[in-house]
Amino acid sequence: MNDFFKRFFPFRTRQWNLNKTVGWQPDNIMIAKTPILFVQLQFDSPFDSPSLKISEELERAIDEDLREKNLGKLFTSDLVGNNYTMLFVISDYPQGVEIIQKAIENKKVKQNIVIARRIYRSPFKWKYKILHPKQTSLQFHELK
Repeated sequence: MNDFFKRFFPFRTRQWNLNKTVGWQPDNIMIAKTPILFVQLQFDSPFDSPSLKISEELERAIDEDLREKNLGKLFTSDLVGNNYTMLFVISDYPQGVEIIQKAIENKKVKQNIVIARRIYRSPFKWKYKILHPKQTSLQFHELK
């Protein structure tokens, strides 16, 4: 960790832990080596107990499938408003998206689901790219 970050960012945040997990390469532009996928369930009504159960079951199913195929694992999940977001560290985007889509189909989840990834510009600047569904009016609600 270079001195700039030690001096100006001495605290440990969830973003800092994510950056450490991703692994930054010193270069002109910081580049993330580890692919990360976000799976977000978007509920129409306020989050309730049945919604939480659906979310946790899907989270568990995706994590088990990724681990079984040795493609990745769950890093963390977060509940903000009507959105339940899961973050998976994976080794291959296309296969990871395919496994996640199969888990969604197997669990017969009816909620709006967005699969996205971060496009990093630096450790603290990024944008999201939606990978699924391809043609959609849905938006990925960022984690704050």
